[in-house]
Amino acid sequence: AAGDAPASAYVTTMKGCDERCSFCVVPYTRGPERYRPHAEIVGEIEALVAAGTREVVLLGQTVDSFRDPGLPAPESDDPDESQFPHLLRAIAARVPTLARLRYTSPHPRHATASLARAHAELDVLARHVHMPVQSGSDRILKRMIRRYTRAEYVARMDRLRAARPGLTLSTDVIVGFPGETREDYEATLSLVREIGFVSLFGFKYSPRPHTPALKLGDDVPEEEKSERLTGLFELAEELTRAHLATLVGTRQEVLVEGPSKRDASVLTGRTRQNKLVHFAAERALRIGTFALVEVTKAAPHHLTGELREIVAEPRHRTRIPVVAV
Repeated sequence: AAGDAPASAYVTTMKGCDERCSFCVVPYTRGPERYRPHAEIVGEIEALVAAGTREVVLLGQTVDSFRDPGLPAPESDDPDESQFPHLLRAIAARVPTLARLRYTSPHPRHATASLARAHAELDVLARHVHMPVQSGSDRILKRMIRRYTRAEYVARMDRLRAARPGLTLSTDVIVGFPGETREDYEATLSLVREIGFVSLFGFKYSPRPHTPALKLGDDVPEEEKSERLTGLFELAEELTRAHLATLVGTRQEVLVEGPSKRDASVLTGRTRQNKLVHFAAERALRIGTFALVEVTKAAPHHLTGELREIVAEPRHRTRIPVVAV
C-alpha cells in the first residue's frame, strides 16, 4: 500500500548458484542459478520508488553473474563477463528518480572492467561494495574452488576504486579451512590490510553436508580456529576505527531510515559509503529524506553527527511516514 515502502528496499534478481565453492551448501539447497527477467526487476523498482523508496539493494547469491536474453550481449568475450552492468544501466535509465542503488553479494570473478565502468558512469551506484574474498592465500583459494587468485582479486578491487574514487570495500573471510596453515592465515591478514577493508564478516570453517570440502577433512583444531578468528576481528576493528576517524569533521549525505532503536529523539541513516550515522534533529524529518550531517564523533561501528541541512525532500512526500523527533 502507498506509504508502506521503506526508505531502503531489497529486490531479488536471481536465485541459486553455479559456483560450487567447496565449502558452500547453497548449490545443493537452492539449485542452479535462475535469473528474473530484467524488465520484471525494473518494474518492481519503479513501483517501490513510486511508493517512496529512495534506495534499492539488489540481492543474489552471486548477484553480478546476472544473465537475461532481453539485455544486450556481455561487453566482451571474457568468460567472467555477465550482463549485470547492463542491468545496472537499465535501472538507472528507467528509474531516474531512484536515489541510490546497491547490490549484494557479488562474486569477485564477475567484477570485470565493464562493472568498473558502470561504477564510473552511474552516479546512482553507492560508494561501497561488499566483495567476499574468503582467503588471502592462493593455496586455500584453490582448495575453496574460488576461481581467482589473490593478485586477481587485488587488481579487480583496485580497478573498482580507481573507477569511483572514495569507494569503500567490505568482505567475508573464512578461517580454519581444511589445510589452512599459519602461513595461509597470515596471508589472509596481509590481504585484509592491503585492501584496507572498512568492515568484514568473519567465520570459522564448519563442515556442511554434500560439500566437496568434506573430503578434505577438518584438520584445524577448534581452539586454533577461534584464535585465528579473534585475530581477524582485532585487525578488522583496527581498520574500521581508523576509517571512521577519517570521517570526523566531514559532511555526509545521510538517507534517513527512522529513529534510533536506543533513543527515539535521535535519527539514524546511512551514508553513500554505507556508514551508519546517528544524529539529532530539531524538527521532524520524513523517512527517506536526505540530510547533510556533519560528523562529530566516531564510535567503534557508527558515526555521530549534527544536522546541517536537508539535501532533498522525497518526491512522494505525502506517502512517506513522518518521524517525530
